[in-house]
Amino acid sequence: MSRWSASLLRVADLVAVILLTVLALAATFLSESLLRTVVTIPFLFFAPGYSVVVAMFPHRRSSLDGEQLFGSEALLLGIATSIALAIIVGVNLEYTVWDIAAAPVMVALSSIALLAASIGMYRRLSTLNETSPTTFGGSSYRAKTPNIGDSIQLSSVVVAVAVLVAVLSVGAVALDPPRGERYTEFGLLTEADNGTLVADNYPSEMSVGDQETLYFTVTNREMQPKQYTVVITLVATNEDGEAIQRAQLDSFRNEVAAEETWRQEHTVEPLLSGERLRLTYLLYDGPVPEQPTAQNSYRELHVWLDVS
Repeated sequence: MSRWSASLLRVADLVAVILLTVLALAATFLSESLLRTVVTIPFLFFAPGYSVVVAMFPHRRSSLDGEQLFGSEALLLGIATSIALAIIVGVNLEYTVWDIAAAPVMVALSSIALLAASIGMYRRLSTLNETSPTTFGGSSYRAKTPNIGDSIQLSSVVVAVAVLVAVLSVGAVALDPPRGERYTEFGLLTEADNGTLVADNYPSEMSVGDQETLYFTVTNREMQPKQYTVVITLVATNEDGEAIQRAQLDSFRNEVAAEETWRQEHTVEPLLSGERLRLTYLLYDGPVPEQPTAQNSYRELHVWLDVS
């Protein structure tokens, strides 16, 4: 057998894991059909854990040197470790900017599988010469096959460690206060007679040239700093509520830290006249489109105005 063929045979299982990982990752982003389920389920329950086990014990899965990891043991170790990794990844995504969804979980587990498989391949191939048959006095010598009892003991240790890590991860989340959903609060306030700010008494009638002082608030509950932009427009609509004319009155931009509130005082001065004009506040947490509308904004507030 040539050295290249021996190398390929030695890492054939890891090559299969890499192909399954790439296929599952592609199906996650490109397919919503049955193929996605058929491919991702075997990946989630086997590939990441098996890759990690092989990376830790690279010489226990090789038909070339007689050190054979028995089929049932390999399956048990791969499934147990994969389940533990899935729990760990899901738990720790809660502490990142990404939601616990299919795409982030698959990207994280795929990265683990590919990295571990690469390490396992390197460790196996780097010792190919050391474990290949050696001749002593005309007789062929091959590495000793490990005892079955040792293999069972190894699997028990790996499974116990995987379960322990998973339980500790879940316990850490249970002890941590719920973090809730990520969102942004957007409000509009007016100043009452006693000087306090209230979400009431919005202007309903104005004249062209009049000015009214209002306040908008943006509270960042997104768990990370955000760059917000608020665009204020006055929109004339037809009987069906469709916009027929727009006038941009003002815009503001500010970076708001997590759990902080941005309160902005501003003056509204109508540039259009008519009945049932929509004074609209559009909130963006990214680039502002060339034509800001309620449909392309992140959050939207409005009050109705009659402008004479």
